[in-house]
Amino acid sequence: MFYAVVMAGGSGTRFWPASRAAFPKQLISLTGRTSLLQATVQRLEGVLPSENVYIVTSESHSQALRGQVPQIPEENILVEPVGRNTAPCVGLAALHIRRREPEAAMICLPADHVVKDVAAWKELLRAAHQQVRARGRVVTFGIPPTRPETGFGYIRFGPQIATEGTLPVHSVEAFTEKPNLETAKAFLQAGNCYWNSGLVAWRADTCLDLTRRHLPTIMDGLEDIDRALGTPRYAQSLAQVYPRLPGISLDYGILEKTEGIAGIPASMGWSDVGSWSALPEVLPADDTGNVAVGTHVGIDTRDCVTYAPGRMLATIGVSDLIVVATGDAVLVCHKDRAQDVKRLVERLDKEGQGGYL
Repeated sequence: MFYAVVMAGGSGTRFWPASRAAFPKQLISLTGRTSLLQATVQRLEGVLPSENVYIVTSESHSQALRGQVPQIPEENILVEPVGRNTAPCVGLAALHIRRREPEAAMICLPADHVVKDVAAWKELLRAAHQQVRARGRVVTFGIPPTRPETGFGYIRFGPQIATEGTLPVHSVEAFTEKPNLETAKAFLQAGNCYWNSGLVAWRADTCLDLTRRHLPTIMDGLEDIDRALGTPRYAQSLAQVYPRLPGISLDYGILEKTEGIAGIPASMGWSDVGSWSALPEVLPADDTGNVAVGTHVGIDTRDCVTYAPGRMLATIGVSDLIVVATGDAVLVCHKDRAQDVKRLVERLDKEGQGGYL
């Protein structure tokens, strides 16, 4: 069987003030009537049943999350006592999936990405499942780059090693952390360097074996939790052990150190929607380049992003701005400074403005 692990524990601080501590980016509607989490779960329909979907989230998000995805069984929503990045998160889910099915394949994916071409997405998942099931491979997905991007990690593909349906499967030669601009330009010219989508497909037991090999301290803790899984001691074990695990990402902790990984080029209209400035990638603009969620009326306004669901937002004589209005806060930011919204959130916290976070 095929399972999905949806990683939904992020805080989404770059989307303040719409994204808050108790209701973060993955739970808000940025691109339509559904939240990013709901859209992610809906994309899995037709590929695997809802009872095979696991969602890992934090305690502060869990109640709101459950209300958004009632089709997911209660026991499949795994609540981290504290956030520990993606390697422990995926390892915890792998324990539950391996307990259900020792040879299960699973796809691990972020909850807060956007995919426009759902048919292509499903074809990619089925191809990855086949490679995992038949070949035992670890499979990643590379997004063909459209610009020299310093905000994404990259995957360098090697020669083609297989074909799955109509899709080529390549060896993976290297993972690269977020590069500088000159390196990103070289990657774009190389033709075999792809943006790292953050998706990986593998067997649950392979995930845990690689965690043992590369992150033994984390695996020691996960094995303690595993011994309590399915018993009344599970909640106590999770609460005691999980906070002691080191926080480390799946890419840095495991994938970058693992040989023999396969990669599939993934043309599926993908965006990680990493900040307010990314909304033009996933929403249509008007004839003056403005992208609006909610009602926006502008005079001499160009290339702005406005977000004010249920409100009227008006602008005059401005360009290249992000304007976000919620019930208790307003953000005005130049598009080039969208990444600094995270810094603003940190400053609000330091200045005792936690009520707005």
